[in-house]
Amino acid sequence: MKYVSANGAFVEVLRQQRLGRGGEGEVLAVAGAPDMVAKIFHHPTLERRLKTELMVGNPLPQRNGHLWATWPSDLLYERDAKRTFAGYIMPRVGNAHPLFACYNQVRRVAECPDFNYRHLVRCARNLAAALFLVHSHGHVVGDLNESNVLVTDDAQVVFLDTDSWQIFDPVGHTVYRCCVCKPDFLPAELQGRSLETLDRQPWHDNFALAVLIFKLANEGCHPFDGCYHGSGDPPPMAERIAAGGFPYRDRSGRWSPKPSAPPFSALHPTLQRLFAEVFEFGRTKPEQRPDARTWQEALARAELEFRRCSRNPYHWAWRTPCPWCERQSLLGGLDPFPERHSTPAIRPGSRQARTAACNAPSNPPAPPQPTLPTPAASDGHQALVALALVVGATLILLLWVAFGVVWTCLVAIGLGIGMLLIAWIANQSKQNKGP
Repeated sequence: MKYVSANGAFVEVLRQQRLGRGGEGEVLAVAGAPDMVAKIFHHPTLERRLKTELMVGNPLPQRNGHLWATWPSDLLYERDAKRTFAGYIMPRVGNAHPLFACYNQVRRVAECPDFNYRHLVRCARNLAAALFLVHSHGHVVGDLNESNVLVTDDAQVVFLDTDSWQIFDPVGHTVYRCCVCKPDFLPAELQGRSLETLDRQPWHDNFALAVLIFKLANEGCHPFDGCYHGSGDPPPMAERIAAGGFPYRDRSGRWSPKPSAPPFSALHPTLQRLFAEVFEFGRTKPEQRPDARTWQEALARAELEFRRCSRNPYHWAWRTPCPWCERQSLLGGLDPFPERHSTPAIRPGSRQARTAACNAPSNPPAPPQPTLPTPAASDGHQALVALALVVGATLILLLWVAFGVVWTCLVAIGLGIGMLLIAWIANQSKQNKGP
């Protein structure tokens, strides 16, 4: 079938080469353009045409020469007198895998056999970096889930279905909303709400981002999936998210992690803290969820603290004993990251694994040094300072009443010098004693 582009060129879409199909449309190959695909809508509307026109007129810039989002590049119209809007053209992504295939053990071994745990962490880092770029342009993904993200062999990510994003028009001050979602990636405050009249916010995406990072770091386990110890049947995932039942830190006794899930303690301590901020405290304070930039920086620093297993060079972890060797024993010998004899795309321990092209900075900032609390003065010094303040204030008040301003100022200056002398003596005494 042939369409016409916005500049009047004819574009032939190959119906027999369908690359994908969803509720809004289907993605098809373009004749003579192997690096492009076309999305044809089932029911194109005026709002969708205006949204696509806005996206074509405001392309996203590439980062490090990497295409990180399949953004519309041209509109397609029917070849009729009215030039009815039909869809758009976008770049085609090759040699990439669905995000699901990376964190699912069976799919990973079959499709991404050279991926080890460091690849998954780098993938999570790049995912956070890409989402940060989305938010920096004033957009919100809205329907962020595992089915609209692809991963290349060097752990870079590409967002799909960008036409479903919530797009903001800064000129017309118009918001083109995202009206679709997967409940498993929807935060508590949006569960059960109509999305057609709702403006999504970046902190809504931050919840979905944390879910995907948790899946990448924990062999595909959803953060709210666990063993239910309450009465009746286990509630569906949407209700668990709305209730805030995070099994890995549950104190109610109703939930616990599944026995087959990787231990929460195997994660880097900073990642543990960020997950708690999202899935526990973020339920009541969604605006304070860690944003994409926070995750990007935390994962970049965590990468620097990886340790390689002495038994299997494909095992990377943050603690010993190796949690992947323990998991292999738990799974009856099934190794999550089996050692291979072929040369991997990113060799374990090589510099290439850390400097592969990505959206995150290649030289992450050094971890901040911990701020030490200022040592408190001893009880004797505190009592001396308090007594001096009380006596000084009383004396100043009496002098002001009895003798006027001049004597009051002289005494105040003298008291100030005395206080400085007391502070200096206290500091010298503390230094002589040592910490």
